[in-house]
Amino acid sequence: RKTKPELHFTEIVLSNPHSLPVGRTLGKIKEHLCDIYRIFVREGILILKLNGEELVCREPDVLVAPYYKKLNGPAVRWSKEIDFDFGKGLRATGFAAIRKRASTTHAGFALFRRRRLIQGSGDEGYRPEFIFGKPNSFIYQRLFGELHLEGFEISHTKDGFQWDENEEPFLALLKEDLSRAEFPLLQQAKEHRVQRERSDYRRGAETAAQSTSDTIKEHVPPVMNSIAGHMAPEPPPARLAEATTASRRTIDIEFHGRPWRIVLELSDDPAVGEWLEISDQVAQADSQDAGGRRVIELRLSLAHPFMDRFGGVDPEQIEPLLRVAAALGLAEVAARESGVRMAGTVRRNVNELLKEALWKT
Repeated sequence: RKTKPELHFTEIVLSNPHSLPVGRTLGKIKEHLCDIYRIFVREGILILKLNGEELVCREPDVLVAPYYKKLNGPAVRWSKEIDFDFGKGLRATGFAAIRKRASTTHAGFALFRRRRLIQGSGDEGYRPEFIFGKPNSFIYQRLFGELHLEGFEISHTKDGFQWDENEEPFLALLKEDLSRAEFPLLQQAKEHRVQRERSDYRRGAETAAQSTSDTIKEHVPPVMNSIAGHMAPEPPPARLAEATTASRRTIDIEFHGRPWRIVLELSDDPAVGEWLEISDQVAQADSQDAGGRRVIELRLSLAHPFMDRFGGVDPEQIEPLLRVAAALGLAEVAARESGVRMAGTVRRNVNELLKEALWKT
């Protein structure tokens, strides 16, 4: 029979439980209940109580910031609507957004069926690696959202979806949509950097300074004695020796009215002993380039002990060190171009210090 909405309720009573949940366990229960029924609470349809306490379901703050490539541009609210129709009665709607504050535990998607959360409550967000990457990536810690799936079956325990062959095309469509040039949500999640407070650096700075100081004290003096007696370095070769490469890029630029080609190479060859190698040559003139082309090769060794200790295998770990290496190499070329004698001395000494001392703990 029909009843007034305000008279509807569900009460769950646990009789003679073996042990009552307390502390963090109780907090987890509240968090999961809020996540599961968040839509009904948000719409005012449901009042959720535990032990007589009304639960408040807090929404993550969405990042409002300029596009990372235009930091002086207007602030953007980084959230977008999702609506895919797969055909055969399969559809996904909802939103994806970037958290204002990154979280390794609470980012990720929440997956709903008929407005009730099926997968992704609490710290168990749906975070497929195809979109989110590794746990140490910024996307993994920032991307979140709600996806309402229609036409998909759920498991008999009602805590997950039965994707069959539909998950891969779903993720491919989702990633493509989140990467569109007109609203590049994934790229923003990856590249956005928060302006840290000065106090945030202190703990890390103290630890890094202490560790580096200990290494310098123990390992650097004999290396300094060695490099102090070195002869002037040879000028860079015209070409680097052959080595296996993990990646190689060619960049054509113009400098002082002349064409330059910069070859950026990352080598995983253990036979490459130097952290950074460079070559420098003027190519023979040809029909397309009557003045000849300056060719600079910069090779960073990924197999070097320093890279093995500090570099890792993820782009976020390799790129900062690659940029430092590129800066050192190009600075040496520019110094030599300006008439500086023995411009390769700094690079040679850096290679020696990294190889013999500063990779150690």
